[in-house]
Amino acid sequence: MIKIIRLLHQKVIVNLAFLAAASFLSWPGLAQSVSATQEPGVFEAQKFEVVNYYQAVGTIRPRQEPVISAQVQARVLEVLVAPGDMVEAGDLLIRLEQDEFKSRLKQARLDLEGAKASIQRIRREIDAAGALLDEAGPQFERMQRLHSRDVATRQELDRAASEYFQARAGHEQALMSLQEAASSRDALQEKINELMVVLDYTRIRAPAGAQVVRTMADPGDLAAPDRPLLKLQTRHLLRLEARVPERLISRVSPGDVFEIQVDALDIKISGRVSEIDPAAEVDSRSFLIKLCIEDSPDLYPGMFARMLIPVETEEVLMIPEEAVRRIGQLETVQILRDGRRQTRHVRLGPEHNGRVQVLSGLSVQDRVVLNPSIP
Repeated sequence: MIKIIRLLHQKVIVNLAFLAAASFLSWPGLAQSVSATQEPGVFEAQKFEVVNYYQAVGTIRPRQEPVISAQVQARVLEVLVAPGDMVEAGDLLIRLEQDEFKSRLKQARLDLEGAKASIQRIRREIDAAGALLDEAGPQFERMQRLHSRDVATRQELDRAASEYFQARAGHEQALMSLQEAASSRDALQEKINELMVVLDYTRIRAPAGAQVVRTMADPGDLAAPDRPLLKLQTRHLLRLEARVPERLISRVSPGDVFEIQVDALDIKISGRVSEIDPAAEVDSRSFLIKLCIEDSPDLYPGMFARMLIPVETEEVLMIPEEAVRRIGQLETVQILRDGRRQTRHVRLGPEHNGRVQVLSGLSVQDRVVLNPSIP
């Protein structure tokens, strides 16, 4: 069922009589002086142009609702926040146990020291093997020259060749050992860096300024990457999520600004369309619309609100609210006719900006008495 509220716009100039001859009385959108020849305290009923609105009901929600999980598996040591707490980016929320990771980090650092010591030892072996190679190489070449001139025997050449190839093999083996030791050292350093990151993961921090909505873990619980621990919300960054029927979706575009009625606070705020679902919801044939709204300390996520979409304009008869006298459920006004007051029963419609729509009981240019209960 479409609920309609009416927003008043002045269509014709109305004549007001004032309680004091030289004073001014202002209505929304109207500010003018009135001739002193008019009777004080009288308003001439007129028609005004109003805009009818469709009310798309919705709910105020946070723009972001991050759910916090652990990035490592460990026991919860301490939960430092409670629902309702406000946190800033980087604030510590939960501490996880670190003993296992610290032990692994300590062992990795010891292994790294061992790898560095091995590299130093292998480098000394490379130096020694290099010295042997530097000695055996020239000796082997000399024996080859001597043997070619039949000065050295075959046995002497074979012995020099064996010493040379052994020295070269020892040098190459030492170089390979150094490469393996360096790779082991680099792997251990990378492992240490990873463990330091893991240790940092045991301190779970707020990703941005937010409010804690719910805690879902207690000390002693096992935290894991797939288990939620906390739910946060952007308390002062809110939006309205409302559903607009498919027949009205052409009236809504990204960037458009609409009025939003918050019934609980009896206020109107503005909202800018930030997102429109590209497909309608099948059951309701409506589109989900998201509007970024103004920050207000009185607004809370979950509040009911209405998005006001202009649909049509019409002329309606309206009078000031102070012209109406209510007795129980009866609503009456007093009109001036031939210098005398007459009481009329009226049926009224919506109110806005100090005026109320008259559905029946009055006609255009009827002169109604303001504050009829006052003699």
